[in-house]
Amino acid sequence: YIGSFVTNSVVIVMLDLIVSEVEKSDLKLQKAELEIRELLAQQKHLKQQIHPHFLFNALGTLQSLITKDPATAVVYSEKLSKYLRTSLMLAQNDLISVDGEINFLEDYLFLQKMRFSSHIHYQFNIPSQIRERGKLPVFALQILFENAIKHNSFSKREPLTNHVNSESRGYLSNTNNRIALYAKRDSAGLGLSNLKERFKFFTSKLPVIEETDAYFKVTLKILDLESSNH
Repeated sequence: YIGSFVTNSVVIVMLDLIVSEVEKSDLKLQKAELEIRELLAQQKHLKQQIHPHFLFNALGTLQSLITKDPATAVVYSEKLSKYLRTSLMLAQNDLISVDGEINFLEDYLFLQKMRFSSHIHYQFNIPSQIRERGKLPVFALQILFENAIKHNSFSKREPLTNHVNSESRGYLSNTNNRIALYAKRDSAGLGLSNLKERFKFFTSKLPVIEETDAYFKVTLKILDLESSNH
């Protein structure tokens, strides 16, 4: 009788422990699901911050072209429409290949060159292997180009230049020359802050900023090469 009582007591204690562990697991699972939802919401919010400034200027350019050059306005509107469709598709993802980001950036730059003509120059110096294997947060390079356009005063005589280069140990950089604005604009630094926050989801190696009177340089970790390049 005593042996049976002890056995039953042990079974009851074990069952209580099992139930307790299951409840703990459920709580952990619920907590993990909540954290994932919060992270996804943060990602979505960060991506929504990217385009408003560009869209405001793009629509202004289109309005101006309709009045001055209707034929060019048609081309511009078609390119803008293609860019926006691609943007919506890409925004569903968090990462993109370096090659995909550059191809998308070239559509963006086509629109900017229609607005600024020969006032903008750019060059990509990245090996095909890195373009194909490497990944970046979606719109990462566009943020850097937008930042350069917003914070510099450039002209045909003194154009804005951007060079995207492959760096050692799995990094790439964007460097633009600095041309002082005639009228200084207020800036909260949202573009670069946005970029840093989005990198935090994938790596501890955040964008590194280097600036002098002559140039502004941002170096980014290529995410797909993280495991093999510490």
